[in-house]
Amino acid sequence: MKFILSLFFITSITSLNIIAENEAVSDERISEISLRLESYSPDSLVERRDFLISYQEGDDANDSNGIPAGSPSKRAIEISIIEALLVVLVLS
Repeated sequence: MKFILSLFFITSITSLNIIAENEAVSDERISEISLRLESYSPDSLVERRDFLISYQEGDDANDSNGIPAGSPSKRAIEISIIEALLVVLVLS
């Protein structure tokens, strides 16, 4: 369990460093993303994460809820937030 949590934090820090290098994402934007994602069910979170990952490979521009994928840095931070929420759901 500690290994998974440590791996998650390392991944998050790495993702945030990549984001900082590419484009600054404001705290306000991070809050907006977090608030939107908190209302998602676990299945919806997994679906959204899968969509964002597949979008990076050149698939759809909007998910099933019609929410656009955004810039690479916004996608990366959203994936990080989704993974954090999923870890919290698993640990609780």
